[in-house]
Amino acid sequence: MQSVLTLIINNIPEVAREVTVPPGRFSIGRSGENDLVLNLAGLSRRHALISNVDGAVFISDCGSQNGTFVNGVQVGTSTELRDGDAISLGTVCEIFVNLKPLDEPHEGGRNVPAVSGSNDAGTFPTIPVVALVSVVAIMLAAIATIVVLKVKNGGAAVEPTPDRSQDMVATPTPISTSSSTRPCEGLTIRQIENASQQVIKRISTDPNDYAFPSDQSHLLKIKGTVEQFCGSAVLTRTIQRVKQSQEVIRDLSANQISPDLLTYAALAEDVDGTVDPLAIARQIAPKLIAVWKLFGDDHGDNALILLAAYKVGDVGRGTHPILGRMTRAGITRDTERNVWELYRKQGLTQAEYDFVIRFLACGMIANSPRQYGINLP
Repeated sequence: MQSVLTLIINNIPEVAREVTVPPGRFSIGRSGENDLVLNLAGLSRRHALISNVDGAVFISDCGSQNGTFVNGVQVGTSTELRDGDAISLGTVCEIFVNLKPLDEPHEGGRNVPAVSGSNDAGTFPTIPVVALVSVVAIMLAAIATIVVLKVKNGGAAVEPTPDRSQDMVATPTPISTSSSTRPCEGLTIRQIENASQQVIKRISTDPNDYAFPSDQSHLLKIKGTVEQFCGSAVLTRTIQRVKQSQEVIRDLSANQISPDLLTYAALAEDVDGTVDPLAIARQIAPKLIAVWKLFGDDHGDNALILLAAYKVGDVGRGTHPILGRMTRAGITRDTERNVWELYRKQGLTQAEYDFVIRFLACGMIANSPRQYGINLP
């Protein structure tokens, strides 16, 4: 069920006191490209992102310098928001969450229950006369019966004999008709696309929604990988380890690549749970940074090519093996320069392509673990 989300902003001059967040994604930061612009020293250009989809509301930090906090706890990849939560952006801005179902009365951040039958003078609700007469008649009949029984038994009150005939019949145990549907069953391609777009926004500086090819085969591949990992105990432990190492991962990112890019890459490299993901992050961070210097992440396609390039090999003398593959496949800056076209033209091996798919699937699950059967915040 869709909810009405209102942000109540505390003591920020020249900014509306209350802001209603529409369904979808809602960015907050200093840059004028954000949905909510807060030009405050201490905030990053794109500081935090709120996702308001299908009644579930989550907030995630966009790799800001001073962090995002909910009720005093720092936000990592994604944290669910509830009514009454307090969001802190760094130490310079406090925002309160007002979250109500769409059909629930809303007044000044509080629910006002309607009392049927009351009036302005505060009198009690009026009880129908017929109902009142019926109740009184039943009570009088019960008193008369007790009096008659006492007279027949010499004034001694008689407890009515309980009817135990029902005790002789075994009551059948109700059979539950609810099904134990796996959390990932019923995922639609549109849901996979939306979640993948959010992952790509978190690893790049592209403010636009990423456009996947019209051929849905790649999204179907992501969907199948998500369903494979759904409820995985191994992935649960791996995400938990990564979550405990967020500060280290942020340091390893060196303010050059997104900490989320490093996090999801470490998860994608350790799907079997056989290696410490922090050790993997330490190993792959320098390689990702080196590739980032060549390809950047200003566009969603660049961020995904960066991932594929990392998997293809190391940077050498200012160039990279993937550039040669692009040239041989006829892919230039004037053509479709993306991993999907490169894979179609056999410029990526199956293992390299599968890593990109696995990366997106792991990123989706890490952003909203409970949606995919992982019991973690």
